[in-house]
Amino acid sequence: MGDRITLGPVFWIAQATMLMLTAAVLWLDIVTWEVLGVPLIVFGIGGGMLIFLTATTTGKLGVGTITAREWTVASMGLILIVVVNVGLSWLFAVPMDVGPSQATNFFERVLVNVLFAIYEENLMLGLFSAGKAGNIPDAYLVLGASLLFWPLHAWVRGLDLLFSAFLIIGRCVLTGLYAVSDHSDPSYLTHILWNVVNS
Repeated sequence: MGDRITLGPVFWIAQATMLMLTAAVLWLDIVTWEVLGVPLIVFGIGGGMLIFLTATTTGKLGVGTITAREWTVASMGLILIVVVNVGLSWLFAVPMDVGPSQATNFFERVLVNVLFAIYEENLMLGLFSAGKAGNIPDAYLVLGASLLFWPLHAWVRGLDLLFSAFLIIGRCVLTGLYAVSDHSDPSYLTHILWNVVNS
Protein backbone atom coordinates (compact mmCIF):
# COMPACT_ATOMS: atom_id res chain seq x y z
CA MET A 1 0.00 0.00 0.00
CA GLY A 2 2.47 2.62 1.20
CA ASP A 3 6.12 2.85 0.33
CA ARG A 4 7.47 2.55 3.87
CA ILE A 5 7.42 -0.41 6.30
CA THR A 6 7.39 -0.01 10.07
CA LEU A 7 9.42 -2.37 12.21
CA GLY A 8 7.38 -2.90 15.36
CA PRO A 9 8.15 -4.36 18.80
CA VAL A 10 7.26 -7.93 17.77
CA PHE A 11 9.98 -7.75 15.10
CA TRP A 12 12.60 -6.65 17.65
CA ILE A 13 11.51 -9.25 20.21
CA ALA A 14 11.63 -11.89 17.46
CA GLN A 15 15.26 -11.04 16.73
CA ALA A 16 16.30 -11.57 20.36
CA THR A 17 14.10 -14.68 20.57
CA MET A 18 15.71 -16.07 17.40
CA LEU A 19 19.17 -15.92 18.96
CA MET A 20 18.02 -17.42 22.28
CA LEU A 21 15.99 -20.20 20.63
CA THR A 22 18.84 -21.07 18.28
CA ALA A 23 21.16 -21.48 21.27
CA ALA A 24 18.49 -23.41 23.21
CA VAL A 25 17.65 -25.96 20.50
CA LEU A 26 21.35 -26.57 19.88
CA TRP A 27 22.19 -26.82 23.58
CA LEU A 28 19.22 -29.14 24.27
CA ASP A 29 20.26 -31.18 21.21
CA ILE A 30 16.75 -30.87 19.71
CA VAL A 31 18.15 -29.95 16.29
CA THR A 32 21.66 -30.50 15.00
CA TRP A 33 23.89 -27.74 13.63
CA GLU A 34 23.78 -29.50 10.23
CA VAL A 35 20.01 -28.89 10.08
CA LEU A 36 20.02 -25.46 11.71
CA GLY A 37 23.13 -23.84 10.23
CA VAL A 38 21.88 -22.95 6.74
CA PRO A 39 18.46 -21.62 7.85
CA LEU A 40 20.10 -19.55 10.60
CA ILE A 41 22.73 -18.02 8.33
CA VAL A 42 20.71 -17.61 5.12
CA PHE A 43 17.19 -16.94 6.43
CA GLY A 44 17.61 -15.58 9.95
CA ILE A 45 20.83 -13.58 9.71
CA GLY A 46 20.79 -13.01 5.92
CA GLY A 47 17.18 -11.84 6.00
CA GLY A 48 17.93 -9.60 8.97
CA MET A 49 20.90 -8.07 7.18
CA LEU A 50 18.76 -7.42 4.10
CA ILE A 51 16.19 -5.67 6.30
CA PHE A 52 18.81 -3.44 7.89
CA LEU A 53 20.57 -2.74 4.59
CA THR A 54 17.24 -1.62 3.15
CA ALA A 55 16.62 0.53 6.21
CA THR A 56 19.97 2.25 6.13
CA THR A 57 20.30 2.77 2.38
CA THR A 58 16.76 3.70 1.37
CA GLY A 59 14.97 5.05 4.38
CA LYS A 60 11.99 2.86 3.41
CA LEU A 61 11.89 1.25 6.87
CA GLY A 62 10.92 2.98 10.07
CA VAL A 63 10.59 2.01 13.72
CA GLY A 64 7.24 2.21 15.45
CA THR A 65 4.79 0.66 17.85
CA ILE A 66 2.06 -1.89 17.37
CA THR A 67 -1.51 -0.61 17.48
CA ALA A 68 -4.98 -2.14 17.42
CA ARG A 69 -4.84 -1.96 13.62
CA GLU A 70 -1.85 -4.33 13.45
CA TRP A 71 -3.44 -6.71 15.99
CA THR A 72 -6.59 -6.76 13.86
CA VAL A 73 -4.60 -7.45 10.68
CA ALA A 74 -2.72 -10.28 12.46
CA SER A 75 -6.03 -11.76 13.69
CA MET A 76 -7.47 -11.67 10.20
CA GLY A 77 -4.34 -13.34 8.83
CA LEU A 78 -4.55 -16.13 11.39
CA ILE A 79 -8.23 -16.66 10.62
CA LEU A 80 -7.46 -16.84 6.89
CA ILE A 81 -4.71 -19.40 7.39
CA VAL A 82 -6.93 -21.51 9.65
CA VAL A 83 -9.77 -21.35 7.10
CA VAL A 84 -7.42 -22.42 4.30
CA ASN A 85 -6.01 -25.25 6.41
CA VAL A 86 -9.40 -26.50 7.58
CA GLY A 87 -10.86 -26.12 4.08
CA LEU A 88 -8.09 -28.11 2.39
CA SER A 89 -8.14 -30.66 5.19
CA TRP A 90 -11.92 -31.07 4.96
CA LEU A 91 -12.04 -31.20 1.16
CA PHE A 92 -9.22 -33.69 0.76
CA ALA A 93 -9.05 -35.39 4.20
CA VAL A 94 -5.35 -34.57 4.54
CA PRO A 95 -3.90 -32.79 7.59
CA MET A 96 -1.66 -29.84 6.69
CA ASP A 97 0.84 -29.99 9.50
CA VAL A 98 4.12 -28.13 9.66
CA GLY A 99 6.03 -31.29 8.81
CA PRO A 100 8.28 -33.77 10.51
CA SER A 101 10.87 -32.60 12.96
CA GLN A 102 13.61 -34.08 15.08
CA ALA A 103 11.66 -32.75 18.07
CA THR A 104 9.98 -35.53 20.02
CA ASN A 105 7.62 -33.74 22.39
CA PHE A 106 5.27 -30.76 22.30
CA PHE A 107 7.67 -28.36 24.03
CA GLU A 108 10.49 -29.18 21.62
CA ARG A 109 8.20 -28.86 18.59
CA VAL A 110 7.04 -25.43 19.78
CA LEU A 111 10.65 -24.23 20.14
CA VAL A 112 11.61 -25.48 16.67
CA ASN A 113 8.44 -24.25 14.95
CA VAL A 114 8.65 -20.76 16.49
CA LEU A 115 12.33 -20.56 15.56
CA PHE A 116 11.68 -21.49 11.94
CA ALA A 117 8.76 -19.04 11.72
CA ILE A 118 11.15 -16.25 12.74
CA TYR A 119 13.84 -17.41 10.30
CA GLU A 120 11.33 -17.49 7.44
CA GLU A 121 9.78 -14.13 8.30
CA ASN A 122 13.22 -12.50 8.45
CA LEU A 123 13.95 -13.73 4.93
CA MET A 124 10.53 -12.76 3.60
CA LEU A 125 10.50 -9.32 5.23
CA GLY A 126 14.02 -8.73 3.92
CA LEU A 127 12.96 -9.62 0.38
CA PHE A 128 9.72 -7.65 0.68
CA SER A 129 11.61 -4.59 1.98
CA ALA A 130 14.15 -4.81 -0.83
CA GLY A 131 11.31 -5.12 -3.34
CA LYS A 132 9.55 -2.09 -1.87
CA ALA A 133 12.81 -0.15 -2.11
CA GLY A 134 12.99 -1.15 -5.77
CA ASN A 135 9.41 0.07 -6.32
CA ILE A 136 8.15 -3.41 -7.25
CA PRO A 137 4.34 -3.56 -6.93
CA ASP A 138 2.99 -5.36 -3.85
CA ALA A 139 1.13 -7.97 -5.93
CA TYR A 140 4.40 -9.10 -7.53
CA LEU A 141 6.11 -9.22 -4.15
CA VAL A 142 3.31 -11.36 -2.68
CA LEU A 143 3.36 -13.77 -5.62
CA GLY A 144 7.17 -13.92 -5.71
CA ALA A 145 7.38 -14.67 -1.99
CA SER A 146 4.89 -17.54 -2.39
CA LEU A 147 6.82 -19.08 -5.25
CA LEU A 148 10.05 -18.85 -3.24
CA PHE A 149 8.51 -20.10 0.03
CA TRP A 150 7.07 -23.21 -1.57
CA PRO A 151 10.32 -24.98 -2.55
CA LEU A 152 12.01 -23.97 0.72
CA HIS A 153 9.79 -26.57 2.42
CA ALA A 154 10.84 -29.41 0.12
CA TRP A 155 13.49 -30.52 2.62
CA VAL A 156 11.02 -30.41 5.55
CA ARG A 157 8.37 -32.60 3.99
CA GLY A 158 7.76 -34.14 0.61
CA LEU A 159 5.81 -31.67 -1.47
CA ASP A 160 2.52 -33.10 -2.60
CA LEU A 161 -0.07 -31.04 -4.44
CA LEU A 162 -2.21 -30.29 -1.37
CA PHE A 163 0.69 -29.26 0.84
CA SER A 164 2.00 -27.11 -2.01
CA ALA A 165 -1.39 -25.39 -2.30
CA PHE A 166 -1.42 -24.72 1.42
CA LEU A 167 2.13 -23.30 1.34
CA ILE A 168 1.45 -21.01 -1.61
CA ILE A 169 -1.86 -19.71 -0.22
CA GLY A 170 -0.45 -19.43 3.30
CA ARG A 171 2.57 -17.44 2.13
CA CYS A 172 0.31 -15.18 0.06
CA VAL A 173 -1.61 -14.43 3.25
CA LEU A 174 1.54 -13.81 5.31
CA THR A 175 3.22 -11.59 2.72
CA GLY A 176 -0.11 -9.92 2.04
CA LEU A 177 -0.09 -8.83 5.68
CA TYR A 178 3.09 -6.83 4.99
CA ALA A 179 1.43 -5.25 1.95
CA VAL A 180 -1.84 -4.42 3.73
CA SER A 181 -0.38 -3.11 6.98
CA ASP A 182 3.02 -1.70 5.90
CA HIS A 183 4.16 -3.14 9.23
CA SER A 184 6.39 -6.06 10.25
CA ASP A 185 4.41 -7.34 13.20
CA PRO A 186 1.17 -8.82 11.78
CA SER A 187 3.03 -11.36 9.66
CA TYR A 188 5.46 -12.30 12.44
CA LEU A 189 2.60 -12.72 14.93
CA THR A 190 0.46 -14.75 12.53
CA HIS A 191 3.28 -17.06 11.46
CA ILE A 192 4.51 -17.67 15.01
CA LEU A 193 0.98 -18.31 16.34
CA TRP A 194 0.18 -20.61 13.41
CA ASN A 195 3.33 -22.65 14.03
CA VAL A 196 2.51 -22.91 17.75
CA VAL A 197 -1.00 -24.13 16.92
CA ASN A 198 0.50 -26.64 14.48
CA SER A 199 2.87 -27.96 17.11
